[in-house]
Amino acid sequence: MGEHHFAGYEIVASPELFLAAAAERTSRIRLGTGVNSLPYHQPLILADRICRLDQQSRGRALLGVGPGQLPSDAFMMGVDPLRSREMTADSLDAIVRLLRGETVTAATEWFALEETRRFAGPDAAFASLRRPEEHVKVLIRPGLAGNAVVPR
Repeated sequence: MGEHHFAGYEIVASPELFLAAAAERTSRIRLGTGVNSLPYHQPLILADRICRLDQQSRGRALLGVGPGQLPSDAFMMGVDPLRSREMTADSLDAIVRLLRGETVTAATEWFALEETRRFAGPDAAFASLRRPEEHVKVLIRPGLAGNAVVPR
């Protein structure tokens, strides 16, 4: 389930809402976001929503992330498409640290976190479709290509 806002078709402003409804009606399937477009979200808020989905689905949530691909979405949200990959890298770093249970203090041009931590949520494991053998820090590169996955 991918995040799209202003394309005129497949408008899914919050994949987590759709997946929460699926969680109520299922008990075994994994529930993953096709991607959440990181430049459109404050990292703590997105991490909180995914943690809540994971709790509600009894551990079946998967988080897929990317920079967003629709120029219309970026334009209407005031996101410079030329900066979206940099913003994705910044956000992904904060989200990974939050999902690991770390306390995060970070500031960028578009978000700030001050001694922020999550209180409950999924266990975090990290995988890449491109470079599974490399350390987690390298995941930022596949993530910038729109194909990183942060599963439970």
